[in-house]
Amino acid sequence: KRTMKLIFPPLLKRGDKVGFISPSAGLAGKFKYRAKRGIKWFEKQGFRVKIGKNFWKIGYIAGKPEERASDLNKMIYDEDIKAIICAIGGVNSIQLLRYIDFKGFRKNPKVFVGFSDITVLHLAFYKKSRVSTFYGPMLLTQFGEYPKPFDYTIEYFFKAVMKGKIGEIRVTNYTDQFLD
Repeated sequence: KRTMKLIFPPLLKRGDKVGFISPSAGLAGKFKYRAKRGIKWFEKQGFRVKIGKNFWKIGYIAGKPEERASDLNKMIYDEDIKAIICAIGGVNSIQLLRYIDFKGFRKNPKVFVGFSDITVLHLAFYKKSRVSTFYGPMLLTQFGEYPKPFDYTIEYFFKAVMKGKIGEIRVTNYTDQFLD
């Protein structure tokens, strides 16, 4: 049985363009202050930003499966995009699988980041594209923290996607912020 070799995407550098998508829950539009704070933080770090067409949709899901997958595929096809970061998880990423261009992702691998429901996409990228992805912080949940992401989030995120180093994470603080 022949297996494909695992592909590692090029490391991210300041000045690169980062794409933000909502492949599952439609919460970026509901919590705009967190989304905008996270986007602004990336811009202050020297990254250019592109937002998916359905990113701001509000609802249980951020659009039809074809629409959400289209945002992801456009980020995959866009050679200027070097990283794709998810807004938040949810329960509907699995709906995208039949519409994703896995061959395109294999040909144009890039940093892909998210967790929770986004795990479905990580596993699919691994199985179908053999591209290594990053189970990590998302825009609303970590990068949208006030007044900025936690230092450990910044440190370990950049260590992983800019230096290619993964290792033990030592957490020194946390949030217990509650939003109704």
